[in-house]
Amino acid sequence: MIRNLAYSNSSVKHNKSLFYYIALIVIIVMYFIFFNASSILPDNSTVMNTALGMEVNAGSTKLSINRWEYNKDKNFMEIELSYKDSGDYVTTKLNFSAKAKINVKEKLDVKTILDTDNIYIVRINNIPKNYEAIALKVGQSSSENPVNIDTSDITTDDFSSTTADESTSDKVSNVIKNNSTTLYCDYRKVKINNNIKNETQKYYIINITKSEINNINKDVINIDKSVKTNEGLIDIANDKINSLDSQTKYEIAEELASTNQKIISYKSKITDSEQQNVTLQKTKASLVEKINKLEQKVNDIKNPNNKASVNTNVVKQKNKKTTKKVAKITPTKAPNKAVKKVIKK
Repeated sequence: MIRNLAYSNSSVKHNKSLFYYIALIVIIVMYFIFFNASSILPDNSTVMNTALGMEVNAGSTKLSINRWEYNKDKNFMEIELSYKDSGDYVTTKLNFSAKAKINVKEKLDVKTILDTDNIYIVRINNIPKNYEAIALKVGQSSSENPVNIDTSDITTDDFSSTTADESTSDKVSNVIKNNSTTLYCDYRKVKINNNIKNETQKYYIINITKSEINNINKDVINIDKSVKTNEGLIDIANDKINSLDSQTKYEIAEELASTNQKIISYKSKITDSEQQNVTLQKTKASLVEKINKLEQKVNDIKNPNNKASVNTNVVKQKNKKTTKKVAKITPTKAPNKAVKKVIKK
């Protein structure tokens, strides 16, 4: 009896210990899940991201994002923007400022790395680790009316779902206030590139120019495809015309009239395709010329001494031609004595 009672007491103690052990494990697991839910569960918050290549307006200046990259190791972002001047012959200047969604009270360090050939390269430093989204405010000012961009009005509301819908939709592509616009980058959309680093302006200009050459080459390839397509349509139309022509001798007047209309229609299509090809070939010639100019630009930037030597040779050739012309000019002879006597008389 006593043994059974002792066994019963030890069993109860064991069960209590097991209960406390299981409860402790459950608490630890729940704690881990609660404080790490953001890293385990998918983030269903609104994506704050302005699409690459989408044209937006900052005042009268049109601009678009070419690339937006994030060096996660060194906590900075690099943004390349294309812009088009308003065409009013006033020099346009863009100013930048940024804040992170995680802390809209703190203004981030923004530096303009490059401003040339309608391209801006901007760097945002000291990106917070859990930034969630970045708001880059772009303001337009002119040489006649310089403006300092203030990000004090960037608040939590600027990262709301309503603002995101306005800033990333195709219909309303940006949030515009006076002469400024706000671009967004979401951590779920940004391209991570830990290889980007501080480079010289020469490096950026060469890379931008090479990128432009690649884009133009793509246009040339597309033109060649269009020309080939048109040539195929011309061949098909000619085959149709030949087929219809071969049947005309077997047709009566009513059928002949219908066949002739079809032939005229095919000939019209041939003319249109030929004219399109003429236009395409002219466009291609201009693009190829532009590629040559850009390749020359890259070469001149890489080898500035060669450019100088070429200019020197041109000057020397011009000087030689001038010297030859001067050498051919003979001095005017003084009048002889006989002529002088005649003049005196």
